[in-house]
Amino acid sequence: MGRAQQVWGGLFLLFGLLTYLTVGTRHPLAGLSWIILGGLCFLGPQPPLLMAVAAQLGFSLLFPLPRIALLYGTDPLTAILGASAVEIAGILLVRLVLLFTAANQFFFYRLLYGTASATGLDPDLPPIPEMIPNQSDRYSALARWFGLTSLLTCGAAFGLRGPSLAGLALELAGVAGVLAVGLGLGAALSPTRMRGAALVGVAAGLFSYLVAPALLDILVLI
Repeated sequence: MGRAQQVWGGLFLLFGLLTYLTVGTRHPLAGLSWIILGGLCFLGPQPPLLMAVAAQLGFSLLFPLPRIALLYGTDPLTAILGASAVEIAGILLVRLVLLFTAANQFFFYRLLYGTASATGLDPDLPPIPEMIPNQSDRYSALARWFGLTSLLTCGAAFGLRGPSLAGLALELAGVAGVLAVGLGLGAALSPTRMRGAALVGVAAGLFSYLVAPALLDILVLI
């Protein structure tokens, strides 16, 4: 699992760098979530990070939507290749395969946390002992923090003057929202004592990510 995470981490760091090289001047935070997750993948094997990888890939499937691209920037691969509709469909298909790969790895490797506290398993199966330290509580708390940060940043955008500053705040809200959803899902689907905190992060992060583009339209009109 550690090697798998390092592969994802390397890919994410490269994609974050590519994002800054292509759209960084117009959207300086566009690659931040990729870089943060890429760095976390090198800190040690933890299954929730694999679900966070899958969630990041899932959000990246939304790049063809005009409002998403307006706030979070054009996908760097399409910006470099000048992709046509067929090529965009190919990019989406590849990312969908990568998404399912990362999610499948999560559901497999979360068993390394052990099954002593798991529910819904066949009682005749012997329990799997804990093989790696369970840090899902830490990721639950981190997801809640990112989720609340995304909500606060959305609200703070109304107090900023000028569409550029408001757009930067809303872009930060989206970045925090992506991290909250990914880490929250990974923690909530793991044996954690803070599942409520993880789900709060998921709900807040998803709300902020989807609402931020609409708020940008409102603030520009104001």
